[in-house]
Amino acid sequence: MAAAGAALPRRGASETGWTVVEVWESREALDRIFRERVGPALQEAGMSAQPRFFEVINTMTR
Repeated sequence: MAAAGAALPRRGASETGWTVVEVWESREALDRIFRERVGPALQEAGMSAQPRFFEVINTMTR
């Protein structure tokens, strides 16, 4: 189930491990879920990888 504000979540295995790509409705929605759920879960799992963020300028939907 996608978190509130996640407009386009995608996840899967990659050559380097695990890749998560999500397009959010707003930066505020992303910041909230990262602060409340994702950040603590990463710390609890002992994961040291830092996420990379990219601004989406435009999207096309059907």
